[in-house]
Amino acid sequence: MMRATARSAVRCSRVWRVDAASGVQRLVRGQRFTSSAVPESEKFPAVVTPDMAPTLSLSEMSEDFMKRPTVQLAAQIFKLDNDAERVWSVYQRLLESGLRADARTFLPMMQFCKRCLPTKGIQVLKDAIERTVPINDNMFCAFVDACTKTDPPMFQEAFDMYMKIGPPVRTHNGIMAMSQLARAAGRANDALVLVAHSSNHHVKVSQKLLRNFALMCVEANSKQGADIAERILSLIRTNCVSHFRDMDMFANVVRALLQQERWQSALNSIMLMDALKVPPTPLIFHMILSALAKVDRVSQAMQAFNSMVPRGYDIEIPVLCSLISAAGRVSEITPLQTVHQYCVGKELMLDDVVLSTLVSAYANAGHLYRAEELFRSHCEASTPDLVTFNAMIGAYGNQGALQNAIDVFNQLKAAGLTPTKWTLSGLLVACAHVGDIGRAREFLTEFDETWKIPRDVQHVEYLVDLHGRAGDLNTCEKLASEIESPDIRIWLAVLTGCREHSDLERAERVFAKVLQLPDITVPQYLSAFALMMSLYARAGRSDDVNRLRESMRTRGLLKETGRTTLQQSSKSINFVTADIQYHADPGLRDNHTQLMQRLAEDGYKPDGSLIMKPLAHYEDEARSLSLHSEKISIAYVMKVQPDCNDPIRMAKLARMCPDCHDAVKHASSVLNREIFLRDLTRHHRFVNGKCSCGDYW
Repeated sequence: MMRATARSAVRCSRVWRVDAASGVQRLVRGQRFTSSAVPESEKFPAVVTPDMAPTLSLSEMSEDFMKRPTVQLAAQIFKLDNDAERVWSVYQRLLESGLRADARTFLPMMQFCKRCLPTKGIQVLKDAIERTVPINDNMFCAFVDACTKTDPPMFQEAFDMYMKIGPPVRTHNGIMAMSQLARAAGRANDALVLVAHSSNHHVKVSQKLLRNFALMCVEANSKQGADIAERILSLIRTNCVSHFRDMDMFANVVRALLQQERWQSALNSIMLMDALKVPPTPLIFHMILSALAKVDRVSQAMQAFNSMVPRGYDIEIPVLCSLISAAGRVSEITPLQTVHQYCVGKELMLDDVVLSTLVSAYANAGHLYRAEELFRSHCEASTPDLVTFNAMIGAYGNQGALQNAIDVFNQLKAAGLTPTKWTLSGLLVACAHVGDIGRAREFLTEFDETWKIPRDVQHVEYLVDLHGRAGDLNTCEKLASEIESPDIRIWLAVLTGCREHSDLERAERVFAKVLQLPDITVPQYLSAFALMMSLYARAGRSDDVNRLRESMRTRGLLKETGRTTLQQSSKSINFVTADIQYHADPGLRDNHTQLMQRLAEDGYKPDGSLIMKPLAHYEDEARSLSLHSEKISIAYVMKVQPDCNDPIRMAKLARMCPDCHDAVKHASSVLNREIFLRDLTRHHRFVNGKCSCGDYW
């Protein structure tokens, strides 16, 4: 069977015996010779041709070689045989024979490794280098292909050889092979240097190689990947590399930039594509919009929005809702209204997902009346679906409008709809914000018995908030401990109750628990430290305050400067604590001085216990607190709208400090203006010296 196979598949010994007869005779007689000693016409051909009829099997060829080795026969065996053990023995015999093997022998051996023995490719390449055999990209690419076939792929070995060999393999094919190996091995980040090599060695980058580079940037998911993505755009901009009108490549470059929060670079890519007359696809716009909305970069998202809409592209509803929600979270009313008008123009207002998102966003931005208008208009046109009812209940709940939330809940049931756990969440948060434990228990009973909806982790968070407000910290801690998987939000709610009721001993126990929880975000860490430091400061334990501050430093938790976003009809303005605008604007400083005087006359007293750093005098403490961003924002409103009675609307991404909460209550009284402020925990509505939260947040 072997002989029959050999006859049909190989070109072997007969050719060798006939075409190289004189050479064989000399070998038989023991006269060694090199290939140069044989006339060109008698050398064993590098390529086997169909007219070379076989007479010996592959095993017989190997046996002949072991007795009478020649580089020509070795090359033929490497090309034809797939028996790993036999071929490796032939290869070892060749090296031991002292014959001068060159690239014509090592290349077929490397191709054999690629076929049958990929782990030996590295050894063959090293042997070739040791014998000063020139390594071209054919040899190197065969080696890299062999490394790709190992399990796992031998990227590091191949990369080390690539760096060692240098320019001869820094060709298009060599770089392409290495990039494919890097991706197969999951080592894209380590191979990003290939992009620089292609540029430095003037490699003409093909579309396939450019697409590979872009994919490597995405798969690297690193700062270096984003750097290379920016470099690719630069090479395209300067005509060093053709873009091939390849939108998949552009999409991957943009994706790599967005992964590393290179927001402006991603936006700039839109302008570059327009300049190149390669209009960005809807996919690219959707990626940018989604990424920016996710991190609340609303102003930059609107740049993409305003570039996308005139092109006639339709924005997908999930992306649209993501942008709407982001505008609501950061209380950017102008972008929210712009997107709202887009929805009207596209006849999307009957879509319950879009409508419910707008309802929630307007409420989050402090424009509850707009949310109510949308809800009422929809109710007049048709019966809202469950998600719209839940959005309105949640909007009322976050504002502490319990009775309004109950009215919508009754409307939901009258429409024949079945409430969900989200319905219960909206009702419980409303109860929590007004401290109505009795009504909360009624809802829990109704949802359990009538609707078969048990309480979940989010519901427990609101219950902890309720009991904390009432001072029942034992129940708070018990509820938090009963959760099978500890939840950071619940334990922060317990810690908030401890701060409100000055239970320092319990707070220390809870704080220690918080620090042991997994997967805590930086804002949650900062919130926990701020609550604990506030408790220590009120207790006069400055050493403990300093200890926690040092702990924050060693953990890399740098407390961010307090920032407040002031919403105006046409724009939003950001202020930070001790804002530079305060120091640069005499008019703002004058109005700030007037505000602080009027607050003091109304009974406001700075809470010096909240100062984290010891100050020498009470005046210094008052001065420090007066420069918090909320107070500067209100002073700015006094400057630009001195005779206006419109509500003041502000938003913070952090928890409002107790001193500012007290100051804003007095400001609502002395200015005779409603003040809406949304912080990390809830919506505050200040009217005539009182807050809707009942001084618990």
